[in-house]
Amino acid sequence: MMASRRIAFVLPFLSAVPLGCSSSSSDTPGAGGFPAVATGGTGNPGGQMNGGGVPAAGAAAGAASGVMGGVPGSGGAVAAGGGAPGSGGFPSGGAPGAGGSPIGGSAGVPSNGGSSGAASGGAGGDSGGAAGAAGAGGSDNDCPGITPLAVGDHSYTIMSANGLTYQYILTIPKSIVLGKKAPVNIVWHALSSSPEEARSLTPIDAVSEAAKTITVFPRSPDMSWDAGSCCTTIVNGKRRDETVFAKELIKDFESKVCVDTHRVYTSGFSNGGMLSQMLACKMADVFAAAAPMGSTLTIPADQCTPSRPIPIFMINGTADPLVGYTATAFAGGIPVPQAFQKWSALDMCTGMPMTTLQKGKATCSTYSQCAVGTQVTLCSVEGMGHCVPGMKTESATNCLTKSGIPLGMPNNDIDGIQMSADFLAKYTLP
Repeated sequence: MMASRRIAFVLPFLSAVPLGCSSSSSDTPGAGGFPAVATGGTGNPGGQMNGGGVPAAGAAAGAASGVMGGVPGSGGAVAAGGGAPGSGGFPSGGAPGAGGSPIGGSAGVPSNGGSSGAASGGAGGDSGGAAGAAGAGGSDNDCPGITPLAVGDHSYTIMSANGLTYQYILTIPKSIVLGKKAPVNIVWHALSSSPEEARSLTPIDAVSEAAKTITVFPRSPDMSWDAGSCCTTIVNGKRRDETVFAKELIKDFESKVCVDTHRVYTSGFSNGGMLSQMLACKMADVFAAAAPMGSTLTIPADQCTPSRPIPIFMINGTADPLVGYTATAFAGGIPVPQAFQKWSALDMCTGMPMTTLQKGKATCSTYSQCAVGTQVTLCSVEGMGHCVPGMKTESATNCLTKSGIPLGMPNNDIDGIQMSADFLAKYTLP
């Protein structure tokens, strides 16, 4: 095609390095940073217990009252090491008695208000009990080998085994519980686009915050993803196997944040959506679900052999000038309804698709009787171009212009980012 048509476009939607790959980082913490672990702790003045007992400042409970969370009697002292009381006390965090001092060692942090071992925290009892540090008595950290990152953006570089150097942004929302396992949504940007453009044109950050989901924004070295017929060939980029980088990416961020490995998702728009469909074909054992938008299946159908049924949520405009809805277009691949049928067959769906949403020009059809509880959904938006429903638009008649080419009529009947996030959140790996 002509150079002026190099675009596939726009936004994206939405593991660590194998041997021979390396990673470096540059953190950009957002507002609301946090301490990794409190040392010495801050005494809870009067730390009220079950029977109204107020722990004596600096008093030691000793072995007799330090067992199973050190619940003192009336006027008793906090258990050695700041163990959490059984009921009515602190549920976690190993809070010390009033006037506690870190002298003598650190205290165990019980997981759910349970027992903190007297042996691990007892040394601090003579000085009021130290708090904050996780001891042998338990921990609230699901990933004790990983130091929690601050809320905000963190940037990393991966030198991939496929011969290219990639970057990615790891975004920690304020809503997650630091140190606890959290889901991750990988959002692949579009052709000639970037993570920054995706974030500025869609509400992905706000949606991820509300969903308590960590977001990963990969950045291609040539602004394209090799997803078969589109789109690395369009920019004369180096052909490569993007699954190599995808696996390195996941391994890398799993070494940096506490990830629920059963809830890792792939999503994207345009070229990013095409890559998400390809990854669903080839890495269904890694991704719990996929939410591609403005895309179709752009690898040969016989190369799409997922290892298990995988939930798929597609959104497409019927007037997309780049991704053919009823016929193959600029991006190649198969027409969108054929991709919908292909995924329903791969997921062993039975029966006919049911209309699950009708709102304005948007109609969502869903195969709900599929293997192992999966679903395949296609939301078709009548008259919409190469756009994300609900995105910030250039005008009332054109969602965006790329390389001088208008991408078509926008639509606000549905919020594509929110609907995709809601769909992904329903699924975990078996």
